[in-house]
Amino acid sequence: MGGPPPKKKEKKRSDVSPNKQTYSLVQKKYQDQIVFSNAKISKINADPSKFISTWDMTQPLFYRIYRSNTIAEGVYDYSKKTNKEFNEYYFADFSTLTVVYING
Repeated sequence: MGGPPPKKKEKKRSDVSPNKQTYSLVQKKYQDQIVFSNAKISKINADPSKFISTWDMTQPLFYRIYRSNTIAEGVYDYSKKTNKEFNEYYFADFSTLTVVYING
């Protein structure tokens, strides 16, 4: 009866996101970039011909960021870099800052 608690198995990066999403050709082309459009940019069927590089403040502006990894993988990498145990609850402490300079 009883006994020591089972040892926790250390997670590998592949365990964090075992169902890695498949990237569309658009996402592969624009990976780790931010793209802009005057219309909503579909997550699955984005049309690169509608991406813009200039903008008039009278028009709507939409953006999509194509990241090379998931937030879970980012938290995992952060925990490894800081020598902390990976924990899914670190999402509350982990934030991604995206700064976009418009006209400047």
